[in-house]
Amino acid sequence: MHSEFRRLLDLSEGDSQRLVALNVDIRGFSAFSEEVESVLAALYIKKVYQRLLADYFTDADFFKPTGDGLLVVYGFTDDTLRATTIELVKKALKIVRSFPTLTRNDPAINFPVPRRVGIGLARGAGSRLIAGETILDYSGRTLNLASRLMDFARPEGVVLDAHYGIDLLPPAIRKQFDRTEVVIRGISEKELVPIYYTPALTSIPDSLRRPFAELEWEDEEVPLATLHELEDAGPKFVVELPSRPLSPSQLWLNTEFPMATKSGRKHKSIMSEHTFKPGGAPDIDITYFEEGGKRIAGFNADSLATTLRGWGVKPAWELGMKWIYPKD
Repeated sequence: MHSEFRRLLDLSEGDSQRLVALNVDIRGFSAFSEEVESVLAALYIKKVYQRLLADYFTDADFFKPTGDGLLVVYGFTDDTLRATTIELVKKALKIVRSFPTLTRNDPAINFPVPRRVGIGLARGAGSRLIAGETILDYSGRTLNLASRLMDFARPEGVVLDAHYGIDLLPPAIRKQFDRTEVVIRGISEKELVPIYYTPALTSIPDSLRRPFAELEWEDEEVPLATLHELEDAGPKFVVELPSRPLSPSQLWLNTEFPMATKSGRKHKSIMSEHTFKPGGAPDIDITYFEEGGKRIAGFNADSLATTLRGWGVKPAWELGMKWIYPKD
């Protein structure tokens, strides 16, 4: 698959397209992944992808997994605008209603699974990377906005961009949404912008209905002093945080370690530094969940150890590790 992707990249071109981006997120998936064996978590997410694609998104122009959810893209024209706008909101609402039973009849799923899902929808334009008839990827503000809106849909529900086209929806669907104004991280942090959300399912915190103040940052040391200790700590290492992160996507693990010389020895004075971010490369599976009033941050110690070894770090070399994040 990777070799085919590299081949297609050589043939690819970029263009722009009008589109609707729909971002689905399984609520509580990180905590669920901590409670079951990794093979069961992988099996479950596979089954969810299969059901969503088979039952709801067979005609999508593009889709890709997001770790604990799915990003789906539909292109549209003037002729298909109304139908696409309405159909995707219908699908989103149906997914939220049916999600608790999505895998109920699958004999492979004989263990408790998450029961809620949040969905964000945005309409606009995006950049498309395409090779012949094969779409390799999409990017742009509309996709980013759908992801941000999805994060508002808690504990579950559907959230729409104010420019999505609420007036295009039939009255029976439109009345399921309320309008409010919020700040959207990375898009509009100083000015309130309107969104539409499902009030029967979704709670918008008051803290998001006013402009963000100056961020207050927290850093929390990780009690691992050497690569050897890190390798012994695997596969999953968790730490209780002293405060709640403003957003799990801004929970970063900062690492410092001696630079390796060309001969493979530890440099006498120069230290290297790398900050690992959720979903970033290299991926060390950063997670955050709350349980029993405690705020828990975790990462895959095996993956981090493998990465540091690849950068020339030796088992006895000292490490400096700490969580960095803006406080809620």
